[in-house]
Amino acid sequence: MKRILLFLISCLLLFPQLSNAEFLSPGLYHFTEGQGDYSIFVPTINEHKMIVALHGSGERAQYYIENWLPEAASENYIVLAVNSLDKNGWTAEDVDRVLEKVRFFKKSYAVDRALLEGASSGGQFALYLGINHYADFDAIATFMGILFGGFTQYVEYQDEAVKRRPIYMVHGDKDPMIPVIYAQLTAKFLNAQGYPTTYAEIKGMDHRHYRPENKNILKWFDKATAKK
Repeated sequence: MKRILLFLISCLLLFPQLSNAEFLSPGLYHFTEGQGDYSIFVPTINEHKMIVALHGSGERAQYYIENWLPEAASENYIVLAVNSLDKNGWTAEDVDRVLEKVRFFKKSYAVDRALLEGASSGGQFALYLGINHYADFDAIATFMGILFGGFTQYVEYQDEAVKRRPIYMVHGDKDPMIPVIYAQLTAKFLNAQGYPTTYAEIKGMDHRHYRPENKNILKWFDKATAKK
């Protein structure tokens, strides 16, 4: 009985009743696997905008979220970083888990603009998730994200322009793991499918989240979602 009570209390602490109240004070939080397996940053001022950050293979949310902390703090973005179930990459089992948390925090903090971002395998998953579940996001940004293999066959491209989210792709011309040609072809393909895609190829960049591009992504995001 005591164990059940402790479990219920932990659930309430993790996911309290949905309301307009902001239940987490400003700061960075890491929740363990038993608490939902994610990290979240809450800025000092809630401007109702959020970045959903998806890590690459072999990475974890509590470390990957650090890529966005300087910009999130200065630009007042909530950042939600969720861990994949399989540490080696994202699978179909992660879809509902990620969407559940996104919807929960969007409602809790009255978020009206959400940027879905991912790196490497997280970038591929972000393209799949953002295109298929367009209603949950307003734009997609990727580092080393391509549409080859993996989830590519399950992507459902939308016929209506209003359902096509703008995309910002970042790739290094020196990437040894994902040759730049795949990113170039992905950007060309997405534009051909009617998705307004901005492609930034970084000279000398290898396989990593290129932090200097964060500011350009957020400027682009503000402009792309200005009418919302």
